[in-house]
Amino acid sequence: ELTLEEVKTALKNAEAQFAATKSYSYTQEMKGEYESQYSYQGVTKIDVSGATPQASIELSGTTTYAFYIANNKAYLNYNGYKTAIEVSSDLSDLIDKTQESLGAFVSFDADAITVEKLLLAGEDKDGATVIKYQVNEEATAIIVIHSEKIMKVLYSNDDSMEYIAKYDYNPVTITLPADLDS
Repeated sequence: ELTLEEVKTALKNAEAQFAATKSYSYTQEMKGEYESQYSYQGVTKIDVSGATPQASIELSGTTTYAFYIANNKAYLNYNGYKTAIEVSSDLSDLIDKTQESLGAFVSFDADAITVEKLLLAGEDKDGATVIKYQVNEEATAIIVIHSEKIMKVLYSNDDSMEYIAKYDYNPVTITLPADLDS
């Protein structure tokens, strides 16, 4: 079992590693109920290693959602309805906001975890650190960290929403649809 300080250190190290990563992807699955049952699954790819940041988010399920950042534009395709927005400044803030709005687990506060909120913390048989904590009154999160990298996040709340993300730190190639400008 890990102490609260060991948990905070593991989370801060993993968060720093994540923030320094310039090209990665993660698969995500979401399901729950909001006015009706919904479920999504797909892949998000982020590449901020070059001169022009690129990203793609492709989700399918109850509805189809695709979002791309390329050529200083943000492209959105929601169930066939397409829009493009000119982006003139640094895209990193837009990427962060997009990740947060779509549920990517990039913003957690290790300092907010208290002894009362920490539900479980230890190492599994593969040497991965597993941390489960109460995010707020309605939600819990499980974070799996291996070699100082966030590998998997499971999030659930009382509104029957479940979210699973599995991270891959291999550099990605973002393939844009041929009809992106249509």
